[in-house]
Amino acid sequence: EQNNGTALHFGINSPLYTSPNNTVTLALTGSWGTDKYMQTYYGVSASQSAASRFIRYDAGSGIYAWSMNLDWTHKFNEDWSVIAAA
Repeated sequence: EQNNGTALHFGINSPLYTSPNNTVTLALTGSWGTDKYMQTYYGVSASQSAASRFIRYDAGSGIYAWSMNLDWTHKFNEDWSVIAAA
């Protein structure tokens, strides 16, 4: 079994506006990776460097992504709704 490390995702979600048929929500999400995760996906090992034109890069643990979403949900009835996201 191969272990590529561990990633942790954390976020906060806040409704900005709510009515019977509409909801507007703002969300902020961050992603953090262990040393092994970061090296697997973002680093360049010595053997990879020797086989390519890329220099060796040791990626340490840390946050590797932030995102912010603004979502609007409009409910037509109990069975149908539409979501717009940015």
